[in-house]
Amino acid sequence: MEAMGAEEHRLRGAEERMLVDPSYFSFDHQHFSYLSRGLYLGQLMNWPSFFEREQMLILNSEHFFKRTQETFGLVLDFLGLPGYEFEQAKPKNESRYGPKNLESHNQRFYEYLGVVFGW
Repeated sequence: MEAMGAEEHRLRGAEERMLVDPSYFSFDHQHFSYLSRGLYLGQLMNWPSFFEREQMLILNSEHFFKRTQETFGLVLDFLGLPGYEFEQAKPKNESRYGPKNLESHNQRFYEYLGVVFGW
């Protein structure tokens, strides 16, 4: 909790500088953006500058881990590739993180996408 409390101070000015200078690398942003990188809507809203909406497929990673074959099929369909069946792998790293502190951000993300992931 202490690290998350220090995040705003540690990252002050880093995002602004990265936007102005795409070659700038921020060690602090890479290593100390615990919460801000979990606020997906802000990141997603930058993508239309580079891609058309039809070029983006946004998936819920939990669905990929729980319904891997089905979700992989969605990716293949999106890319116009033929179906592929594979053997289901066992999870190697399951998260225990609870998203309670991101509820309002997640709600805005759902509204923007028109999809509720249930985080």
